[in-house]
Amino acid sequence: MIKKYAVVFSLFLISSLLFAEVIRPAHRYFEIGIAAEAGLSNNSLTAKDLLKKELIIDLNKLADDMPKKGLSFDADADLSLFMNLNLKNGVHAGLNIGTDVTGNVTVSRGIFDFLGHGNELGEKIRSGGEIYGDVFAYVTTSAGFKINRILFKVSPSIFTPLFHMESSGMKASFVNDPSGSIKATLASDIKIYSYTDISPLLDKNSGSSFEPANMSGTKFGFDMEIRAELPVFRTLQCGGYMRIPIVPGRMDNMMTATFSTEYESENMKSLLQNDSANNSGYNISDMTFGKEEIRLNRPFRTGGELMWRPFGNWMSFGALLGFGVRYPFSNSAKAYIDYDFSMDISLFKILGVSFATVRYDEIFAQRFGFMLNARVIEIDLGVEFRGADFVNSIKGSGAGAFVKFSTGF
Repeated sequence: MIKKYAVVFSLFLISSLLFAEVIRPAHRYFEIGIAAEAGLSNNSLTAKDLLKKELIIDLNKLADDMPKKGLSFDADADLSLFMNLNLKNGVHAGLNIGTDVTGNVTVSRGIFDFLGHGNELGEKIRSGGEIYGDVFAYVTTSAGFKINRILFKVSPSIFTPLFHMESSGMKASFVNDPSGSIKATLASDIKIYSYTDISPLLDKNSGSSFEPANMSGTKFGFDMEIRAELPVFRTLQCGGYMRIPIVPGRMDNMMTATFSTEYESENMKSLLQNDSANNSGYNISDMTFGKEEIRLNRPFRTGGELMWRPFGNWMSFGALLGFGVRYPFSNSAKAYIDYDFSMDISLFKILGVSFATVRYDEIFAQRFGFMLNARVIEIDLGVEFRGADFVNSIKGSGAGAFVKFSTGF
């Protein structure tokens, strides 16, 4: 028995010494395909809380467990078409065309303190929040080459912002009087930038027609990503990457408005049950359309990564640690940390499974993937459990999915 294990171990060792891979090996010389991914998550409510026959939410517990920033929802999606040429000695040429969507809504915890613990009669509880969202279209070309033992990949991108939304001065208040009635109000100033004039859609007195193909309200931006990797041993690859914003994209079609809503209820019970007898209403006022330029860059990113294949190419262990900045070179710039720890198992590059724990663009996720590669056709698909922190990503505070289809030879 010991001899059998020794033989197996020797075969693994020989394979790891004879076959060295790059960090992300190509499966075809030429390929075209499509890839899509999307996800939604929050930082408090889990799948266990929501997937019940009768939805019961413990407001006291919700208020006590609510993070300091309040309840936050994050969403993102990406759709792209790609074409790659992969030759020997690291020679590569590629084209990727896609659209990227991100958004966030945050409501501060004041509203949840009120719902969970109440307030003194006549005491006004104040709360706030923020909203932001972005849509970018991009075209990325890539070129790979090797100098000595170092493999380089340079990926310049032209991008254009299509949509940007932000809020300011979001305020909410809650007050109850001795009769038991409750009044809630919410008001926020919203600013929207778009690549084309949207006033014909929202203003009946616009006098012009909506032209979705008119791109005159946007200007292209430019950024570049540089990657380099080096084999430390035959079983270990290390690399680094950096995406550098160079020229910001611009939009000058602007809309501003004030959104307000008011809600009155006879008591807390009818408020939570959304009784039809409650008085509610909303109003969008002070709507204006004009020209004001905004400059937007895609996030700056940099970091390093390792790929270890101790038993050969059929099993890979990856690690990535990175740093990013959303809205770089602006007053809204926000820094964050990325990481990715993964394990991939592949059987003759035909069947594969992958597991990863990641943090990317401030979202924590646990990913599970599957690959079926019939050489001419390959399908990669997977799911992920997401959350605003590591614990909530395990509990299932959100979910996502991804799929990639490619064909070639």
